Amino acid sequence: MMDGIPKSRILIIAIIGLILIFFLLAVFGVFTPKSNPSTNANLVIWGIDDANAAVPVFSQYMQQNPGIKISYRQFDPNQIKSQFINALAAGTGPDIVMIHNDWIPTQYDKLTPAPQGTISSSQIQQLFAPTASNDFILNYQGTDYIYALPLYLDSLALFYNKDILNNKGVALLPTTWDDFKILVPNLTETDLNHQIKKAGAAIGGSGKSILNASDLLTLLMMQNGSAIFNPQTNLANFSDQNGSNALNFYTQFANSNSPYYTWDDSLGSDLDLFGSGQVAMIFAYARQIPALQEKNPYLNFGVSVMPQLNPNQPVNFANYWGLAVSKQSANPQAAWNFIIWLTTDQTNSLSYLKAVNESPALRTLIAQYQNDPALGAFAKQALTAKTIYNMNDNFRQIFSNMIESVLSGKADVNTALSQAQGAMNP
Repeated sequence: MMDGIPKSRILIIAIIGLILIFFLLAVFGVFTPKSNPSTNANLVIWGIDDANAAVPVFSQYMQQNPGIKISYRQFDPNQIKSQFINALAAGTGPDIVMIHNDWIPTQYDKLTPAPQGTISSSQIQQLFAPTASNDFILNYQGTDYIYALPLYLDSLALFYNKDILNNKGVALLPTTWDDFKILVPNLTETDLNHQIKKAGAAIGGSGKSILNASDLLTLLMMQNGSAIFNPQTNLANFSDQNGSNALNFYTQFANSNSPYYTWDDSLGSDLDLFGSGQVAMIFAYARQIPALQEKNPYLNFGVSVMPQLNPNQPVNFANYWGLAVSKQSANPQAAWNFIIWLTTDQTNSLSYLKAVNESPALRTLIAQYQNDPALGAFAKQALTAKTIYNMNDNFRQIFSNMIESVLSGKADVNTALSQAQGAMNP
């Protein structure tokens, strides 16, 4: 006993006192438990990948997190941006949206960055191919803001018809643009009127006939040392010698007076012609493989790495998608938890890659994919793939118009470059 009070009574009084204190704190809101936004949430995801492939992977997350419900809506890649912007204006935006790797400079204000402490920029640099950090992180006043994480990493590659190259006795694929120039005339077939019967390669034309014409020209500019856009001024800057070298090189393949003449816009779609065996080589993405296989299930083709201007310093063109959180999401923490689960975990990422048939952005998976017969070329290019700092949503159309103006004779190369640069800048 203490001062005549039994210890048991002291213990009871202490317990009652603690209960009263807890009750008072709760009443006055001092110790009100906060709900965890990541415990229960309905997440709406908008994306471009096949729902039949994506949804089963998403279901794995729901099984592991019973409080999370995910619904997915598939969009046309060419329409998802406008649909997303319109939905935000109407207040009906999704929680998570797939964004293209060149959206961030102009669309970051429509997104919610990862909460500080959720994932760091140094972790992203360690986990993913270098372009992911450049494309999806913005630094403001010394703080890095992470706006998206990549699902995979696609890049422009050389597609070739194995049968045509074998029949022409081509044993080695071109690794440099000089090799490419030498090879093209041997693969091109023309009639007595110098009209192209079979094209050696789909290069030199505008977007009217070559789906990835603007990307291919952009890559040539990058390999020549052009940055295309200046991130300090937010202005286009390619009307210089580097740009001129690239545009001259590109358009020579569609110049009937050139010894390397192999293409004309009047030939039609490069993908269609490749699918029918009328062109030996095209430049395309992993995402376009299913369309080629659908056009011709028996097409005997392969994929190789892009030719380089300087093989010792390879430069490739990245074109891929990542997951971001809409600024209208009611559950941003839950949304980011899901994105991190899908993109940073090797097992989860691999499940998604296999489902959508894409090449990895995770460094730990890139090495595994480099010998893959279908996607190996894209994996080999992942660490050297880059994106331009794009401040103009119409740059692909502007580049296509620039190519067309040179081919039609409306403008010489320098004039066309100057006009295109002017069209890019406000």
